[in-house]
Amino acid sequence: MKKLRAASKTDQRCITRHALGWYRALVITGLYTQQPGESTSSNTFDTFNVDSYIPILKSCVATYPILSAAIRNEGSQNPEFVRPDHLDLRKHIAIAQPGPVDSGDGNEDYELALLKRVTLTTHDEMFRDVGTVPPWRVVILPVPPSDHSRGQRVYILFAYSHSHGDGRSGLNFHKTFLEGLDSEHGHDHDPMYKTTNLPPLPPPLEEVCNLRISWLFLLAVLMGPYLPDRLRDWLGLRGLLAHPTPDTWLGTPMRYEEDDFRTASEILILPKETVEGVLVACRAHGAKFTGLLNHVIVHVLSRVLPFSGSFIGNIVVDLRHLVKGYTEDDMVNAVSSVLEVSARVDSSYDDDGAHIKQHEAMWTAARKTTTHLAARANTTSGQPIGLIKYVSNIRDWYTGQLGKDRSSSYEISNLVSFDPRRGSTQQKKTAWDIERVFFSQPANVTGCPLNFQVVSRKGGGMVITINWQVGVLGVDDEDIFVKEVAKGIEQLLADIAVDSSS
Repeated sequence: MKKLRAASKTDQRCITRHALGWYRALVITGLYTQQPGESTSSNTFDTFNVDSYIPILKSCVATYPILSAAIRNEGSQNPEFVRPDHLDLRKHIAIAQPGPVDSGDGNEDYELALLKRVTLTTHDEMFRDVGTVPPWRVVILPVPPSDHSRGQRVYILFAYSHSHGDGRSGLNFHKTFLEGLDSEHGHDHDPMYKTTNLPPLPPPLEEVCNLRISWLFLLAVLMGPYLPDRLRDWLGLRGLLAHPTPDTWLGTPMRYEEDDFRTASEILILPKETVEGVLVACRAHGAKFTGLLNHVIVHVLSRVLPFSGSFIGNIVVDLRHLVKGYTEDDMVNAVSSVLEVSARVDSSYDDDGAHIKQHEAMWTAARKTTTHLAARANTTSGQPIGLIKYVSNIRDWYTGQLGKDRSSSYEISNLVSFDPRRGSTQQKKTAWDIERVFFSQPANVTGCPLNFQVVSRKGGGMVITINWQVGVLGVDDEDIFVKEVAKGIEQLLADIAVDSSS
C-alpha cells in the first residue's frame, strides 16, 4: 500500500462526514443510448454483463488518479490517501436488478420510478473497507428501448464519496466513460488492475490557491449574529455572511439516527423547449439561470410555507477557473458556496393561475443574485470553505452540531450544461450518446433541509433533483410538500418560457 498524501482539511471535511455515515454516496447518472445501424462493436455490447465494462473502467482509472486512492485511518484526525498495488474492479461495479415500483402511467414514469429507487438505495449505502478499496462504484441499470430509440439504453450511475470529487468531477467521469464505450473497448477483461504506474493525486484546494480569510470576514462569522444591525452595517458585515433570524425557515434541528437515516428525492424534468425559453428570458433580463432559480424557489417556498418570514439559500460555486494547475477536466474538490438571504414574497396568483405577481421584482432580485454570485465565484478571498482551517478537530465539530438549528434553508448546486463531446477528437460517427444527466446528493445531516441539484444536457432538457433527509423538513407530509414545490417550480419556469416567446 503506497501512501499518496495526507488528507487536507478540505479532504477531511468530506472523509469525516462519510466515516460518521452522515453523507454517503454522491451520484451522477447518465442515460446512455445506442444509435443502431453503426458499424462498430458497440452494436454487440452486452449491457447486462459486468465484464463488458471492465476495459472502460480501466480507462477511467487511468485518467483519474483519485479513483485508485483508498483512505487509511478514515475515522481518525489524520486520514491519508493510499494506493493499493491492484484494484479488483469487480468491487466497483454492479448490475441493478429491476423490480416492482410505484409509478404513474406509461413506460417513462415506470423508468423514472425505477431509477429513483436504485439511486436512493445507492445514496444510502456506505462504502465499505475504504482503507483498501477506493470509495466509488458504478451501478448499471439497463432499460428497454423507448418509442424514439430502437437501440440499447442503459443508465450508468457513478456513485462516489465527496472526498474523491465534486459534482463536476462526476460529469468528467461520464465523459471519459462515454469515450471508452465509443471505442472498440479493448479485450483486457481481467478485473485486476495494476496501479503502480499511475500518476500522483492532484494537490488539495488549499495548497494550490490562497483561501484568504480577512479579520473582517472572521468577525462576521464569530460575532455577526450578536451585533446590532446598525453596527453590522457600519462595519460592512451584513453582506459577508447570512445569519438566520427567528422567522427563517430552517426545517428541524440537525439529527442523526443510524437506523432511521434515509434519503428522499423528487425528480423534475424540464423539456428542451422550456429550457431554451427560460434562457432567452434570462438574457433579456440580464440574469443567469442560477440567479433566477434562487428566486423561483423563494416564490414557491413563500406559497407552501405561509408562516415563514425569510429564507437563506446556500448556492454552490465552482472555483476551478481560479486555481492554477486545475482544469475543468480534473476530478477534484474545488467548490465553495455563497449565502443569499431572501425575504418572503407575495406569491399569490392572478385569476388565470398562470403568473405570479411582482414579476419584475423577481427579475430585479435575480439580477442582484447573479451579480453577487459572479463576484464571489471570481475570488479566492473570503470563501466559506477557507474557514475550515480554523477547525482543530473536524469530527468533534461535526458531532457538536447535533441538536442545533441549521444555518440555511436550501442549497442550489447547478452543474450547468454538460457536453460529453467537449474537446473530443473523435472524427467518425459514434454509436453511443448520453441523452440525459441526473445529479443527486445523499441526505446530509448538517446540510440544508432541501437540496436542489441541477444539470442539463447541452442542446437538450434539464433535470432538477430535489433531495432531503427523511424527517427533517418539519411538515406533515414531506412527499406531498416536495411534490408541490417541484410542481410550483415547473409551472413558474414554464410561464417564464412562454412569456419569453410572446
